[in-house]
Amino acid sequence: GAGLFVGLFGISLYNAYTPVAHHLEITLDKPLASPVRIGMVSDLHIGRMMGTRQLEKLADIMNREKVDMILMPGDIMDDDVEAYRAENMQPHLEKLRAPLGVYATLGNHDLFGHEREIAEELTRAGIKVLANESLVVDGLLLVGRNDDLDTQRPSTAALLQGQNTDLPVLLLDHRPSQIDEHAKLPVDIQVSGHVHNGQVAPANLIVRQMNRLAYGYEQIGNGHFFVTSGFGFWGVPFRLGSQAEVVVIDVTGK
Repeated sequence: GAGLFVGLFGISLYNAYTPVAHHLEITLDKPLASPVRIGMVSDLHIGRMMGTRQLEKLADIMNREKVDMILMPGDIMDDDVEAYRAENMQPHLEKLRAPLGVYATLGNHDLFGHEREIAEELTRAGIKVLANESLVVDGLLLVGRNDDLDTQRPSTAALLQGQNTDLPVLLLDHRPSQIDEHAKLPVDIQVSGHVHNGQVAPANLIVRQMNRLAYGYEQIGNGHFFVTSGFGFWGVPFRLGSQAEVVVIDVTGK
């Protein structure tokens, strides 16, 4: 029994701290001036157990993959910025760079009372926080929503109101809980995280019951939906049946 436990412990630690890059290719139903390579990473949970070494690994992956744009849909920090400041992590987070920019939304762990400091630190590190707002970047409409802990959060339909949805629409939404709704809207790509693919089995089976898409990729209507297992972890540095990851999405137009 002990050997099995130690083995699982080792695998769990390895899965938590050894991120992999997964590649997907999609073609949108809209014209695109040139192909775009998106690096998607969520649920970093930057804190005491998720620090500079992991941030360096993340920057290395994004550089190696030569992504054009980085999207970070939530849970960037683990509740607050204390460890981040104490261990001077800013220079390491600043290494996340892409020609078309780095964009983040706030997840539930970013909204536990320290959202202002978290948004400030992300902005200082060169990351554009999209808090219930949209932005046109290089012919793409980026829309970012706060997690639904934000009770003032407008609906996605309201955020799209008056925007040019003839452009490819990229939605950053921390939880994958409204995918069915978004599939009826002019959303071309949605990136979400939150569920960590269950993080530790058998929770992956539970999150699959609870979500239309708990992990991976699915095309629903004209929309392409991506849910990542995340880069960091919550609580303990363990992942079993799930792996720390970055998702690299190659997008071409029709």
